[in-house]
Amino acid sequence: MRHRRFFSVKIRQIISEFAVVISIIAMVSCDYFFGFETPKLHVPTQFRPTRSDRGWLINPIKSNPIWSIGLALPFSLMATILIFMDQQITAVIVNRRENKLVKESTYTLLD
Repeated sequence: MRHRRFFSVKIRQIISEFAVVISIIAMVSCDYFFGFETPKLHVPTQFRPTRSDRGWLINPIKSNPIWSIGLALPFSLMATILIFMDQQITAVIVNRRENKLVKESTYTLLD
């Protein structure tokens, strides 16, 4: 096993794979133990809609005319085709032979 200045190659690889998790744990620990002033997300105690004048479900046809559904269909179809084609073209460009990508277990999940 080859060694570098601080750790072996295997330990450096493990640390690099969990670098994001390690940094999150380190920063949350510093915030908790040393009392750094960082902005926090204040979550309400009750789970309810943000507006009191309406419920959870909003009727989309109530304020929109019925013809707006027909008008939205061709635009939604064009947006769907655009997103699909963008993804396919990007996949073809990325998977070219010149890029020399290696199929690993995590790369296969993206297919």
